[in-house]
Amino acid sequence: LIIDISDRKNSEDRIRYVNEHDALSGLYNQKSLVEHFNNDIENEENISKAVIIIHIKRYNLMITAYGYSYCESITLDLVNNLSSLTDETHMLYQLSMDRFALYVKNFKNIKELTQVAEKIVNILSYNVALRSYGAWVGLDIYDKSIPDIHTTLKNATMAANFVKGIEPFGYSIYNTQMEESIRRQEDVKDVIASICNDSNREVFHLVYQPILDSKGNICFFEALARIDDDKLGSVSPSEFIPIAEKRHLIVDLGKIILDEACQFIKLLENNGQKDISVSVNISAIQILRDDFLSDLRDIINKNRIPAHMLILEITESVFAENLEFINSQLAKAQVMGIRSAIDDFGTGYSSLSRERELAADIIKIDKFFIDQILVKDEKELITSDIIHLAHKLGQRTVAEGIETNLQKEYLKRNDCDYYQGFLFSKPLSAKDAISYLKKD
Repeated sequence: LIIDISDRKNSEDRIRYVNEHDALSGLYNQKSLVEHFNNDIENEENISKAVIIIHIKRYNLMITAYGYSYCESITLDLVNNLSSLTDETHMLYQLSMDRFALYVKNFKNIKELTQVAEKIVNILSYNVALRSYGAWVGLDIYDKSIPDIHTTLKNATMAANFVKGIEPFGYSIYNTQMEESIRRQEDVKDVIASICNDSNREVFHLVYQPILDSKGNICFFEALARIDDDKLGSVSPSEFIPIAEKRHLIVDLGKIILDEACQFIKLLENNGQKDISVSVNISAIQILRDDFLSDLRDIINKNRIPAHMLILEITESVFAENLEFINSQLAKAQVMGIRSAIDDFGTGYSSLSRERELAADIIKIDKFFIDQILVKDEKELITSDIIHLAHKLGQRTVAEGIETNLQKEYLKRNDCDYYQGFLFSKPLSAKDAISYLKKD
């Protein structure tokens, strides 16, 4: 009987442990955080309380690129480092695969909290594996007028999603203005979903910006996605593409973009413009999928277009996700006759010394370097170095965002191959692009 009771108690203890802890890290889980926090509300009413959320960015993309085992090892390493911050007033919890919470209590002021957030950001930045992905940190102080933790958790998560800037890591403190922005993100997500399920396709279209050679001849167009909604107004790609990626809509939206771009290519072909190509921006999430090339082939075949008229544009920072695999994908696309271009070159993953590792036919020099032509002495500019190295590697160059003749003349002197910007043309509708070609 004693043995039976002991076995039953051990079994109950194991069940309780499983229910209260994360299976991988052994940390307390979200259920435990809610219980602990709500107990403290009842028993320690006057003690200050706050939640700091840590959200690893693009964790699903990391899994796609490297697999579960690798990502689990990153998680355990991160838990080990974050545990250095824990004590009786700082407790660490794992809420999901990519989200953690630090429950902080009995702090004196907001400065003390921000110092903790800064320590977390510092720990994250030292994790080499996370540097290509980054992490958001958000915090919210518990409001005593609220009966439980759920609002505090929601607000801290909202704050984490509002971390801004080009740095991969950072923190944000919740404020009420975030609510309105979150509502807009939800509205944008709903519009994207309606585009993907064909119930609201008319709000979505592509425009095409001409790219010219040094003699002023149009050589190809860049396809640029646009959303114009009655309620939201004009929504730029810089706003809706990250939302589509975050909400797992980018694959479906990406297929729509590719299909519409291929329809424009067919229009070019039918108008006798078989030497003009169209470049299409591709998300990291798309190109890292095993079925990307087969989907691409299906879209090309459906529209009956020559593959050589299509160029895939990959943002330079995408190569940090999985250089070898993406280069392999681009090499297979090349076999199909499709060229590739590296967009925003110079601002992301690589330096000039890494340019030779990027499997691409075309290098698009980021607007940042084109703008520098107007403010720096010519001897200080590295724009010419990018052009000359690309040529040594057998790659063509495109200068993005040209707005003045001074920029154009500098680029001509340094043998830039192609030119893009408002100096030559704004993005055009498909109909206007054809008219522009006939005029040209």
